[in-house]
Amino acid sequence: MRAINDLHDAPALIIDLRGNPGGVFPVRKAIASKLVGEPKLFMRYQRRDGLDEAYLDSVPDAYQGKVVILVDELSASSTEEFTGSLQALGRATIVGSQTPGRCLVMNIVSLPNGALLTYPWGQSQTPDGRVLENNGVIPDVEVALDRASLLQGRDTQLEAAIEYVAKRIIE
Repeated sequence: MRAINDLHDAPALIIDLRGNPGGVFPVRKAIASKLVGEPKLFMRYQRRDGLDEAYLDSVPDAYQGKVVILVDELSASSTEEFTGSLQALGRATIVGSQTPGRCLVMNIVSLPNGALLTYPWGQSQTPDGRVLENNGVIPDVEVALDRASLLQGRDTQLEAAIEYVAKRIIE
């Protein structure tokens, strides 16, 4: 949040979520709210007995610049919800490679022996109805990492994101 505030007047943000295995709902909702600014539908959660909907918060002075999010095959769970929702809302352009589709809403229970039991209770759906589990987020601009380029110190996905932003700022 501090970084978004510090860069509030920047014409664009590139958010790198490659390799991010996920997180918790309040964090992704707060960041998305800061990027959208209006109480729009953020995510639907299909349960056996119904449907829950989560809305973004109204945020005065939300970030108005362009948003690009970098993802890869290791960007999972909460990262997929955040990215997929901002893509569905038309708020972010996604660059990189398809995410793995490991996105279930789950509860975690501590067992008497100290182990943790994790079990899913719902299915995540973006505002436009896309199911993320087993499907992932398909980037708007698909760019694979190139090993030879990485060995030369070049990140082809980041380069594509920078090129995308540069073209949009000039327009």
